[in-house]
Amino acid sequence: MTVFLNSRYHSTVMSDRAPEFIDPVSLSARGLSYQGDKPLSCMQRLCDSLSDCGGSARYELEFLQEGRLHVIHGRIKAKLVLQCQNCLEELILTVDSQLKLGAVRTLEEVSRLSDAYEPLLMQDRKIALKDIIEEELLLALPIIPKHEYCGIDRQDFTATDEKPNPFSILVDLKKDWR
Repeated sequence: MTVFLNSRYHSTVMSDRAPEFIDPVSLSARGLSYQGDKPLSCMQRLCDSLSDCGGSARYELEFLQEGRLHVIHGRIKAKLVLQCQNCLEELILTVDSQLKLGAVRTLEEVSRLSDAYEPLLMQDRKIALKDIIEEELLLALPIIPKHEYCGIDRQDFTATDEKPNPFSILVDLKKDWR
């Protein structure tokens, strides 16, 4: 593990082997930053939504203390492989997400959290680093993945045998009422 000092009170830890569990409160009190890559294959909930779990997510997380609030500023970048729901072909979603999290322990603290921060509810003192990354990537997924301009021609799905409309007689009746 290599430690690079950015300033007198802040250091960045770059590691191919980042800690599995982190304590955001302790890290923010020390002003540490982590950056590295996490394999997508270790994020099971995310993999359930992907058509290919290869690759990794690049993360940069900075742990800071603002008054009594322990915060995480960061960026998550990844290329996710989804399946287009129109053509069923591969769809590459490029995610470049900024995050601002406030570490809180209770729902009362969540209600006092500034709108600038999303709550990171800490039930235990430590949290899996991959969980922070996975949550951010899950939030970036579209509800229905599809290409912006999918190659499917809508005429392929229209009925070729048009049946007469059984209510067409009502149109003529409506004209008679006027």
